[in-house]
Amino acid sequence: MSVQYDEYLSQHVNAVYKGFCWMKENIPDIFGGDDVISKIDYNIKFGHDRSKQEPDEYQPYDAYFYGKNRSAQVVEDFNYAWLEHIHRNPHHWQHWILHKDDPNEATECLRMPDVFVIEMICDWWSFSWNKGNLWEIFKWYEERKEHIMLNPESKEKVESVLKRMKEKLIEIQEAGPQGGEGAAQAAMKMPVPDNSVDINKLMESGLADAINNAINGKAAGGIMSGAAQ
Repeated sequence: MSVQYDEYLSQHVNAVYKGFCWMKENIPDIFGGDDVISKIDYNIKFGHDRSKQEPDEYQPYDAYFYGKNRSAQVVEDFNYAWLEHIHRNPHHWQHWILHKDDPNEATECLRMPDVFVIEMICDWWSFSWNKGNLWEIFKWYEERKEHIMLNPESKEKVESVLKRMKEKLIEIQEAGPQGGEGAAQAAMKMPVPDNSVDINKLMESGLADAINNAINGKAAGGIMSGAAQ
């Protein structure tokens, strides 16, 4: 096991949750109801990328990113692990692509439920949080939007959420302290609730115990305690 990869996993879930909390605080209209908010909250705290702890994902990912060896075998193992990860995690757009057996039928992009669309955007945005540049996601998406395969309804939802994010960041920038603070800096100083659980505690103690502790307010540290990724 790699300390660096363990830290990455914790930091990543941390950043995904930060993005979600920011959305909940600043653009709650994107969710369409408290039930969607509750589902996303639960998914991120107790499920986001949890499959990366499985040996058939953890070991190939660790070797690929931190093993300092990109041999053909390491790359192949990682590709299989990435494929497993996509099929296990519905917050990836690739999860919803249906490639049919019939050569006369086109590949179909199924509609992603909004719960997973928003979790996917939080996943993308996590890297912006980690770098301290909340604008980065817009350039990232612009460069990839023709490559990313989405159902038309899902694409419309993605782009409407990104539009609301950008509008809010501009609003924050314009209203920043002394009128000069950047949107990223101002947004990242906004309080984010620390009501989650530490990802490493979750993996060590088991899901049921972690949920119990979170409900009873006993979780130590919290998903928000680290850096973002």
